[in-house]
Amino acid sequence: QALSKVPAPSQLLRARYEVVKFYGRVKELEDLGDWCADSSPLLIRLYTGQGGQGKTRLMLELCRRQRKSGWHAGFIRATAGRAEPTVWSVLLSLDQPLLLVLDYAEGHSELIAKLLSQIKASERTAPKVRVVLLARADLDWWAALASDPEIPSTWLQPPYTHILPLEPITTPESPE
Repeated sequence: QALSKVPAPSQLLRARYEVVKFYGRVKELEDLGDWCADSSPLLIRLYTGQGGQGKTRLMLELCRRQRKSGWHAGFIRATAGRAEPTVWSVLLSLDQPLLLVLDYAEGHSELIAKLLSQIKASERTAPKVRVVLLARADLDWWAALASDPEIPSTWLQPPYTHILPLEPITTPESPE
């Protein structure tokens, strides 16, 4: 049974294990740092890109840096949608800035709607909340989310939300 918890060697290359040292993305990290420092109480970003572009790894690095700066930062588990509203209330009432990242966001519209409606309903004391959604694309699920009556429609468009494609760090060499 203990062996079932040990990841297969190929799984060690997944971003969450951070086997490969983080490099590059200097401009993106500077931009994200500025975004977190903005005085707005709530900002949302949707990063899109093909699998393997580094979305998750970039956000792991951002969370690490923001925690060092006094933020409460981390990834939301997909099971968080089943959490009691009081769990969200406690999280949103922290007296420190909050950075939440949701990977594979396109499969978790209900969770996103629940989180954003809880942010809307809460009387939180956190100085600011940043939400990062990671997805392969921003197709129909984004439009459906934007039409959810529990979420202020303005929250999913500028200036609150920006949709940014994440390009590869390096491009494959073209054959000559």
